Amino acid sequence: RREMGEAMDLGAEDEQRVRGSRLRFYLGEMKPLVLNLSAPTTLFFVSYCADSYMEPYHRDVSEYKNGPNINLPHKASIVSDSLLVWLSFVLPLLVVCAVCLSRKGYAELARAITALVEALAMSTLLTTVGKKACGSLRPCFLSYCQWDGTKCLA
Repeated sequence: RREMGEAMDLGAEDEQRVRGSRLRFYLGEMKPLVLNLSAPTTLFFVSYCADSYMEPYHRDVSEYKNGPNINLPHKASIVSDSLLVWLSFVLPLLVVCAVCLSRKGYAELARAITALVEALAMSTLLTTVGKKACGSLRPCFLSYCQWDGTKCLA
């Protein structure tokens, strides 16, 4: 009986060793992904700070002289927020996952996801800074703010 117990303990130790090596393997595979996502995370943070603290460029309404470029009627959103997230992130992520897993493997998948997130972060940052630095009035400005000629009434 004692010999069987010792043999069972050795089996448990071997099983623990195998589990530990698998865990180290998976963590080793994920480490580059976590490290590579630090740059896009920083870009998203800078974009958030730019959106929160950067003062937008102000244009005088008289520059437009009630032209047709700010006199369009106000419409509800054409593209919903959920559709925007699907088209800009979820759908590309699914395509990247399908292609990488069918052809390349997990290492290539990690690089592809990192590249996708970096592209989204960079486009968010550039869009935010561009809107704040050189933005103009919306095409539906006059109907949106109910302009009376001197000030917004809404």
